[in-house]
Amino acid sequence: MNEHVWSRRRFLLTTAASVAVATVAPSQAPGVESIRSHWLGFEDFQRLTGERVRLCSPEGPAFNARVIEVADNSTVYRGVRVEQVSILMRTGLSEPIPSHTMRIEHPEWGSCQLFCSPVFSTSRGIQYQATLSRLAD
Repeated sequence: MNEHVWSRRRFLLTTAASVAVATVAPSQAPGVESIRSHWLGFEDFQRLTGERVRLCSPEGPAFNARVIEVADNSTVYRGVRVEQVSILMRTGLSEPIPSHTMRIEHPEWGSCQLFCSPVFSTSRGIQYQATLSRLAD
């Protein structure tokens, strides 16, 4: 995959600040899975608003969350367009899990890895935010 080819409003999994969906499908050999990644954009994440997702910590627990807001915070600075997507999710946790990379899973959408930070606590649970940024072509 050529990491230098970019398409408008699309992201590629290259760092913790960008993302790609991994679609896992069974292969011919039992116990072996193939992973196919593809570009994601604001429209892809916006479809998750109101949906339940599963947040999985690499070294800890997995928990349910609801995507409550997806915002397009893209800007132009000195002629360079920076595309930025912010995803806000609410969990039922009473204690925050420290900021780190988590896998977000959705039964129809697939999964991706994002760096999530706890940003707000309410009586309904902890809210986490993930922000994805890249330079546009």
